[in-house]
Amino acid sequence: MTQRQQKHARILQTAFQVWGESHFVNTSLASIAERLEVSKTALYRYFAGKDELIAAMQRQFGLDYCAAAAAEMGDDDDIGLERVVGGVSRTMLRFLEREPAYLTFFSEYLLRRSIMEDGCLLETLPEEMRATVEHQARLLKRAIAHELGHELGDEPEDRYDAMLRYAFLSAIYWSALYFMTPDMRPRRRVEGNGSARRFDRHARLVSEMVLHGVAGGLATEIGNLTAVEETAWRNPGTVLTEDRVLAAVEAVVAGFGFGEATIERIADHLGISKSSLYFHFKNKNEMFSELLARENELFLSEYRQVRDSFTQPSERLYAYLVLQTAFFAHNPGVFKVVNWLWSQQLETVELPEDRVVSIGAEFTYLQDEISAGRLRAGEDGWLGVLVFFHIAGVMLFAQHLQDGILTRESLTESARTLFLLGTHGVRAGVSRRQGPDQETTSGDTISSEKGA
Repeated sequence: MTQRQQKHARILQTAFQVWGESHFVNTSLASIAERLEVSKTALYRYFAGKDELIAAMQRQFGLDYCAAAAAEMGDDDDIGLERVVGGVSRTMLRFLEREPAYLTFFSEYLLRRSIMEDGCLLETLPEEMRATVEHQARLLKRAIAHELGHELGDEPEDRYDAMLRYAFLSAIYWSALYFMTPDMRPRRRVEGNGSARRFDRHARLVSEMVLHGVAGGLATEIGNLTAVEETAWRNPGTVLTEDRVLAAVEAVVAGFGFGEATIERIADHLGISKSSLYFHFKNKNEMFSELLARENELFLSEYRQVRDSFTQPSERLYAYLVLQTAFFAHNPGVFKVVNWLWSQQLETVELPEDRVVSIGAEFTYLQDEISAGRLRAGEDGWLGVLVFFHIAGVMLFAQHLQDGILTRESLTESARTLFLLGTHGVRAGVSRRQGPDQETTSGDTISSEKGA
């Protein structure tokens, strides 16, 4: 590698790290120059501007994923479900090991673009990476079809969509936790004695989560899902749109879409100047944090009532997912407002530590299940399990919002499928599809058995 190529690579690595530290809120070249202790002018010798740098970051992101996939997946296309899942899981881990900030680039930049542009996440990926992910998806489809005793192509492609989305989301999420502290904060590297053994151990955990979920094979009862849906489908209410400016954001997003919801249109809607609105948003973070805290307390208050209607931990966890989905369905404006604020690159708002502790008190049953060996989890314990279902639920609703399908029937059906996959994995999903008598359609109580 030439000296110029080395400097080029160092700028890219620094950009991922520096911008990632701000969750891609601050994407100025000046911040990179400051970290590198060079002038901003010096960066222009390598990149014509920020857009060219971001394009180079996307290429590097894609190339590193392809390299990880080539190393972990091999050339054999005729492989079984366990080997495909293991290959995808190790690909994700090896990719993030190369640069942990890739996770932030994916979630805060690529995922944001797909949501804001109402587009397909796959289409926002770099071209080379997209081809590799599509190849991995084909391998998964073929392996699932083989498990079902079918030839790929015998049935509609969408038969496998839910399992494929779950497999990739689960692999990404549980791989990411390898680079998180137990309180879900990022750590830069995993080093020291035993790091290779820890990597292999976590790779096995990721594969287990994809194949068997957080409960598969642990004799955990699912419970009566229909009863949970009947009880938890309610509207907890919202305080977010009581704010005049945020209500205007909701109205403009609803009228023009995310991409056309400009500051100018929001200012016009409010009858104020653009400069006044900019001033308002620069001082918005503290108020927005308070609104989120109030919103969170409203939701948790409703959740307590729903949760206490059930005794089985699995029913309580499913109630959280259903209630969250119902909340978004009743208040799609809130979902849009939060995503619009996210797109404007306002400062990331984090809940205070005491709020995190109080939230944890609502989910002690999850830690009890983990301690009793009825739920599997990584080092993050109950929080890792809860955050997985929260993120998966948000993405589920985003997909329905994009498709314009927000009926209760459709949303609860998707939530149930997601929950069964999240608790019992792709392996159980395959088993439930092998015959009509095994498919879960009425919320009957069932028990989990590994591979069943």
